Order: sequence, then structure tokens, then C-alpha cells
Amino acid sequence: GRPPECWAAFDAVVNVTQDAYAGMAGDARYLQVPVAEGKRDKVGLVQHLPAALRFVAARLLKGDRVLVHCAQGRDRSVGVALAVLATCFDEDL
Repeated sequence: GRPPECWAAFDAVVNVTQDAYAGMAGDARYLQVPVAEGKRDKVGLVQHLPAALRFVAARLLKGDRVLVHCAQGRDRSVGVALAVLATCFDEDL
């Protein structure tokens, strides 16, 4: 498929699915994190999480708006988003 139109509102995209979008490979604004649906692929998420965190942190330092998504928004993208929050926004209250 092709990327959803809502991607135009963001400067970078982290796609946490096994389905790559045609024409996006090699685009510096796009990161494919190939993790299977649900909790079945915890090992895959742990394996790819450091690269996702580096990508998002670099984009945030530039002031970019980053979309982290998966197919259902229940497991994979939430795990990456929580790791980003804990890593990039760990400030004392």
C-alpha cells in the first residue's frame, strides 16, 4: 500500500509493523520496525527498540514531529512510544 495521507502532518514516521510501504525504503524521514502483531514478538520489539529510539531522538532534537504507529495502536507502537517518553523526556518533576 501507500502511506496514509495523515503522514503529511508529520516530519518523520516510525512504522512498527511487518508491512513496509512501497517507495519509503531509504527515506531519511521513515523507519521500518518489523515487529509482529501483538505480544507474540516481544523479542523483535526488544531487538529493534534501540534503533527506533535513536531515530526518534535524533528527529526530536531537530524539532521534528514524529508519528509512531502500528496497525492497531495497542501493543507495538505503544511500546515504542512509552520507551521514547521514558528515554527522551525523563525529567524530575
